[in-house]
Amino acid sequence: MIQNREKFILDMMDHGLKMKEWQYCLQQLQAENSIPNEYKNSPVLLNKLAFIYMHAARAEEQHAKYIKLAHQTYTIALQKTKNEENHNTIKGMAYLYYSEYIGYNSLLFSNKSSWPLSIDECERNADILYEKIRLHKPDVLDLYRYAHLLYMASNNIHSVQSFSEIMEKRKKAYILYLQAVEKYEHLPEKEKKRLQRIYIKSCYGVCRCGLGLIAKRSSLLNELILLFDFQPKEQGITPFEMKKFSEINHCLTRILQEEGLPADTGDIIDIQTLANREQIIARSWDVYYMIGKFYDYSLQYTRCSDPALLYKKAEKYYTLACEIDCIRRQNQKMISGFKHMYFGLFKLYLRSHQEDAFCKSWDKYYYITNFEDSYRFLFQARWLILKKEYGEAKNVLEQCSEMIKEKNNNVSRKINQLLDIVYIMIEKNSCNIEEKYKPYQRKYFNELLQMQ
Repeated sequence: MIQNREKFILDMMDHGLKMKEWQYCLQQLQAENSIPNEYKNSPVLLNKLAFIYMHAARAEEQHAKYIKLAHQTYTIALQKTKNEENHNTIKGMAYLYYSEYIGYNSLLFSNKSSWPLSIDECERNADILYEKIRLHKPDVLDLYRYAHLLYMASNNIHSVQSFSEIMEKRKKAYILYLQAVEKYEHLPEKEKKRLQRIYIKSCYGVCRCGLGLIAKRSSLLNELILLFDFQPKEQGITPFEMKKFSEINHCLTRILQEEGLPADTGDIIDIQTLANREQIIARSWDVYYMIGKFYDYSLQYTRCSDPALLYKKAEKYYTLACEIDCIRRQNQKMISGFKHMYFGLFKLYLRSHQEDAFCKSWDKYYYITNFEDSYRFLFQARWLILKKEYGEAKNVLEQCSEMIKEKNNNVSRKINQLLDIVYIMIEKNSCNIEEKYKPYQRKYFNELLQMQ
């Protein structure tokens, strides 16, 4: 009799999940405002009810209410199961913390009375639970979510964390993304279609996270290398980082294949059609930007036999990404909102001292993309520094500094950094600014002065 009743309730829940009518489903289950007592001795019912609460939290205005009920339901389920039997409950609870951390701007975090946990606590709890799952036969989805959690947490500018903590999260995220990719590729073909989206997302994760780990230079060092062909003595690339290039290349190839996108820009006949295509995961400029970045980083970080070829490939794919984004802006199509593909191309030209190509691209894209004036000033100052016109660069940067109202943003910090570099080149010493920088950064300044 009890089993028949449980089956009846499970069928009702499955119907609700299929129809996606969460409010109606909870009313039918008499679980709209509290957890029915008859469910509290069945981990199976509790897990499914918690899952329904989570869906209701996303679909309804009463987000905090349903998330709180989902959390309570999973908590009861954990108390009712033995350690070896609570794997599904731990997965459910981990996903709750994960999804709320990823969607941190939800009502959850503005209603402390309904949900006492902070963003950082959600991250920590999800990390703890996903680590347990990782040690107990994780599937592709578990690996992807754990990787994505760590990668997002490493980029959270509002969280207080050291550089070493950030790098550790990114290194672990990279390994987990890669494990998700490898696990998917060993699945039987009939199981792959269901997880295709997660596979592509994992491939994107390997590329974004991996390229970020290869580019481990500080913003100051990047500027010095960009402007002075500066090569610090201790810089080099490890065999582990070289291996990443191969892994990233594999994932870029798989993204193109899964999305049905041409791998060679010479095979693209109609960019307009390509720009307006709907992809499974991301718009096509995303992967073409990453391919451009891949060749750009290969040029910067590896000793290749044909740097001119890498330069041409980086330019080609960056340009394609810009063209696609530009077309979508002109056609008022959905865009990412970011302009990284343009800055990637502009810095490539800056690094290779191709001023004519830079000006031609800037003039072509400037009015379509509406670059902020501050970026115009920054690039203008960089070209002046390249030409050793330090006094003019100083004037441009000071003008830009006056224009920026918020003194704490990234642009303001970049202006101050470039002003310090200009000061060193004019005064031929770094005495008056050394207290602003750490010992290893002061060492860069000394090496730079020795080059002059």
